Amino acid sequence: MKPGFSSLSQQLEAVHEKENALVVIGKSVPRIDGREKVTGSAVYAYDMELPRMLYGKIHRSRFPHAEIVKINKERALQVPGVRAVVTGGDVSDGLRGRGLLDTPILARGKVRYVGEPIAAVAAETLEAAEEACDLIEVEYRELPAVFDPEIAIEKDPGVIIHPDIGKYQRLKAQIYKAVSDPARPNITNYFKVRHGNIEEAFVRADLVVENRYSSHMVQHAHIEPIAVLARYETDSSFTIWTSGQNTYRTRRELSDALKVPETKIRVIALRHVGGGFGNKGAGHIEPIVASLAEKTRRPVKIALTRDEVFTATSVRHPSVVYVKDAVKRDGTILGRQIRLIYNGGAYSLAGNVAVGNSIHGMTSVYRLPALKADIYRVYTNQVQGGAFRGFGAPQIYFAIESQMDLIAEKLGMDPLEFRGKNLLHDGEKTAIGHRTTNSTLDECIDRVEEAVASKPLPKQDGKWRYGTGYAISKEQCDVSFPSTAYVRLIEDGSIEIWTAATDPGEGIHTVLSQIAAEEMQVPVEKVRMVLSDTGLTPVGTGASGSRQTSQMGMAVKLAAQDLKKKMIAVAERKLAIREEALSFSGGEIVVSTPSSGLERSLKYAEIFKPGPMGGAYVPEEGTLIGKAFWMPKTGELDPETGQSSTDRAVAYYTPVAQAARVAINVETGALKIAEFIGAVDVGKALNPLNVFGQNEGAIAMGLNGAINEEMVLVNGRVLNPDLKDYKLQSIMEYFPIKSIILENYNPDGPFGARGCGEAPISPVAPALANAVYDAIGIRFFDLPITPEKILLALKSRDKRKG
Repeated sequence: MKPGFSSLSQQLEAVHEKENALVVIGKSVPRIDGREKVTGSAVYAYDMELPRMLYGKIHRSRFPHAEIVKINKERALQVPGVRAVVTGGDVSDGLRGRGLLDTPILARGKVRYVGEPIAAVAAETLEAAEEACDLIEVEYRELPAVFDPEIAIEKDPGVIIHPDIGKYQRLKAQIYKAVSDPARPNITNYFKVRHGNIEEAFVRADLVVENRYSSHMVQHAHIEPIAVLARYETDSSFTIWTSGQNTYRTRRELSDALKVPETKIRVIALRHVGGGFGNKGAGHIEPIVASLAEKTRRPVKIALTRDEVFTATSVRHPSVVYVKDAVKRDGTILGRQIRLIYNGGAYSLAGNVAVGNSIHGMTSVYRLPALKADIYRVYTNQVQGGAFRGFGAPQIYFAIESQMDLIAEKLGMDPLEFRGKNLLHDGEKTAIGHRTTNSTLDECIDRVEEAVASKPLPKQDGKWRYGTGYAISKEQCDVSFPSTAYVRLIEDGSIEIWTAATDPGEGIHTVLSQIAAEEMQVPVEKVRMVLSDTGLTPVGTGASGSRQTSQMGMAVKLAAQDLKKKMIAVAERKLAIREEALSFSGGEIVVSTPSSGLERSLKYAEIFKPGPMGGAYVPEEGTLIGKAFWMPKTGELDPETGQSSTDRAVAYYTPVAQAARVAINVETGALKIAEFIGAVDVGKALNPLNVFGQNEGAIAMGLNGAINEEMVLVNGRVLNPDLKDYKLQSIMEYFPIKSIILENYNPDGPFGARGCGEAPISPVAPALANAVYDAIGIRFFDLPITPEKILLALKSRDKRKG
């Protein structure tokens, strides 16, 4: 079936679903993996072991930038139980990455950040591997390093981190496109947006507002550290068990790194993945583990420590954003100019995607007659920026939504009125040429405003000052992967789903089971998921970009419909009844003959015939499997202009509106969240409890990152690489969250659903910053907004007044 439906057929389907009560969809079905998790019986990659398995450890760089003069591994090899010690010269010289292939398996000739893998050990015990790792001797010649992205971006930065960048392979796929700037040697990706006449906009403006904003380095802090197991098979192929988020993407990265065909690599995702938030979307250690397995001809496992996750995987990109706005006196935005610099760290990983993603944050919400944007990702000598919930969007929304409040104040306008005046509406084109459809931001704003009005806060109460701040956003759902699904009928009448979907905690296995159960008219308990396995399950997206519910969900829905067609054909032959008289209900094919008033049924299991030596089969068919493919067609963005090749740049956008309500102690700087209100239009809440969890989880994650969390680096070294010194919110710091879930039918999702896992994180930080300003009249342009910063700002203001 071709991607997309006509608007009429979508409307008819929507009407049909309203008229026919849904049995499973829209219900808070318990997680299908919930019992295993709450009883402690769930097995993660970190727990897994294989027969004859060796334990691996990695020796890492102590310098942010240095030449490797010599590596001595003799003492390490003498440790009892050590079976292999490998360095960059012992493994494939293939490079990997997403968009830009720049990352070696182990450092070759040079290290570019503290924590970069230099050598790896495989031993009979973890203790032997650790001892051997410590005995590896590396002689360095230290080189100058650069950490400031605004220095690294210069034409003559003093330090060139990848002198061979011009020789690196670049992927052509749109979402992974990486464009260099030969004049600036440390740029990993550079996109522009050129729309309208920005010079004329500033000439015509009654008001010009220009500011600089910055965001900091944040770690994903997923509960389960990264763990990988690898086995080298007798046919020279590899089998990999991973805690990752995307099996097919991991397979591709392994193929690039190992220089072996993808078909010689099998990647298996475990049923349970202990969080990821983007960090487990990249193959951080899979090529190292595979190389050790090939060297020793035995299975090898590497499980990273928390320290290694912090210092040697990926982080949320720190950023610097310059925003300059041209505005008329009546509040009309005439034009916007943006210069955005992402601090990419030492390698690209998936980080180049952030550049393209930020364009949607700049263009999807507001009407911009003119826009000039330059978006850069630059190399520095620190741990690399990678995918992180929202992936590039929270940084740009912090700048834009803070700026919107600043402009409104200068104009003497209400901040929501100012936003409403410039909102894009259905039918209008964005600054990149995407035609706005199904936008409900105004409704989201109204619902949040109503919730705020229903519960007034005092302006002050003793030493506490109260404030409310608003922010809005849209999260794009782009199309980077096809979604393919098989839905199979089992002989006992149950249903089996085969997809590449992975579940790092958001509940996608439950949601896909609900979709199949609804279509097939069976209880969720009669649906089973076949885990993502490149040797078994068809190609598809994993947990990335909030795509699984909408895109893989559509594939599962269509595959179930395909299976029903095949079942009807079998039932026609078996019952000698025409298709028109057959329908599905309660795990049965129901035969209805109105003329006779008789009704009979065929249970799903009765389609099968027992096999002579066991098992069962479907006469003339063998087995019944429904198949479907889903990949909406979208345009490509021109890196020179940002313009989309069609008027559909993404599959859809998910709108969000939020209000932060804060209390600040003017004597201590203490910051409390009195209430946080978040509205998100999910199209259709397939599992309402899941949706509430995603909305509130994203809000909590965004607030913690805006207030408490910050990775502290000195000369490229992370000073707080553990959960003792890296401050995460605990249950003791709980704050009330009011979730407002809107359901406006989305034609590009199953039963009208949109993805919502990432969308709510984007406007959190600016809503907080705007609330802090409303409370104490101090504007913060740099994240995080800690109590210490608030107290210093209050004292500084008091000193100036004095």
